[in-house]
Amino acid sequence: MEFINYPEFKTIPQSYCRSGGCVTYDQLNASVASVNTAVTGK
Repeated sequence: MEFINYPEFKTIPQSYCRSGGCVTYDQLNASVASVNTAVTGK
């Protein structure tokens, strides 16, 4: 899974989880790293 870059993150509509501070750019990429680690470890 590829990391999302900041310009891509900013294009996520605010009506999704980006609104209200639900998820930050760093949290999203940390989740991607976690998934990548889990998949690589299998």
